[in-house]
Amino acid sequence: MMYSNLSIILLSAALQYGNIYQVCADEKILTTCTSSVESECVNYDDSAKIDDSDEAETHYLADWINAEGGFVDSRQEIRRLFPDDPHSPKGVFAKERIEKGQLLLSVPWKLLIRSEMDEEKEMEDDDLSDDWNCQLVDSLSREMALGDESKFAPYIHYLNGQERGQILGDFSTEAQLMLNELTDSIISTFDVMTSIESLQQRCSREDPVAVHASVLIEQRSEDDLMIPYYDMYNHRNGKWLNTWINLVRGEKYDVLARHTIEAGQEIYNSYNQCNKCAAKAYNFECGTPHIFDLYGFTESYPQRWAIGADFFFDLDQEDSGKIVLSWSNKEDLHIQEDLDILKNMISRLQVSGDRYKRDGIASHPQIKQSEWNTIFLFYDALSVALDNAFLSTSDFVAGGNGYY
Repeated sequence: MMYSNLSIILLSAALQYGNIYQVCADEKILTTCTSSVESECVNYDDSAKIDDSDEAETHYLADWINAEGGFVDSRQEIRRLFPDDPHSPKGVFAKERIEKGQLLLSVPWKLLIRSEMDEEKEMEDDDLSDDWNCQLVDSLSREMALGDESKFAPYIHYLNGQERGQILGDFSTEAQLMLNELTDSIISTFDVMTSIESLQQRCSREDPVAVHASVLIEQRSEDDLMIPYYDMYNHRNGKWLNTWINLVRGEKYDVLARHTIEAGQEIYNSYNQCNKCAAKAYNFECGTPHIFDLYGFTESYPQRWAIGADFFFDLDQEDSGKIVLSWSNKEDLHIQEDLDILKNMISRLQVSGDRYKRDGIASHPQIKQSEWNTIFLFYDALSVALDNAFLSTSDFVAGGNGYY
């Protein structure tokens, strides 16, 4: 697809700031999209999870945690990235300077919704079996059914109000098939199971409350734990990741400042490169496509890509806006052969994308606009990743330094 520099800059800006912003092909600016042609707009929907109706509830949630012996630092607030723009995404931001090592959040063990299995066992990646997940689904379902009668009522009230349709398992079958067709043979096939089918297969449950609980767990859990307030921190890696996790099983879940956070900066966690994410932090299979598959959003830079069996690299963005590629397996590249492979991938991606864009969403009435937009954000990010991999490899063939 060989994006123009302007297109790459626009996509970079959208991924830089995350977001429910859109790039409009007719405006050529980063804006909330006003084009009358929906297919010309790509929705940049990042991991913001909090809508306007939640603000009072989040204050209530913080008060509840503090009253129950926990701690929510009052120097952080939940607000929009651009406070005067009602369309900008929400996150947790520092109101004042927070020094490295200072406590941001402490949630007592009694306020965590958790599996009923061995609570004292230290979780490892290999322990995240269906048994753990199904037990957590049961625990959360029970509390959600209790509603205001639950001992976790402030958190449950917040969770019950969360909209569905944010993860791929909640996408329509047609949207899931569209995603797989667009990325065919480039990214490992995405799971086309619905949330209901997935829960039936894993846990032999299918009631609506359990399905909703399962979706919330997939979006918001920290392994086998549902942690009030913590799941409001958005995801971002690299220099943006500014939290450190201290989990003491049976006692508390603490979040500390990884480094000094200045007033106005967003506070981020990581879904795959946190200090307790173990092997995920070094596994390219747990990169940008994996985040999209599990959580339904395209992560902001930096991104980590595993494309096919041959290409493993990170993409980041310098302060100047320049995108920088760093290979993980540079020594394994076969240069001309890999150039041909990348060129073929780019061509296939462009053909399939052009066909959907030419037809427009009106030709696919079973696909929601939000699904269409989310898929094309990932599609565009994949296109930029492939273009940069091609340019980097081309530069290496020519004998230049490129991005190495």
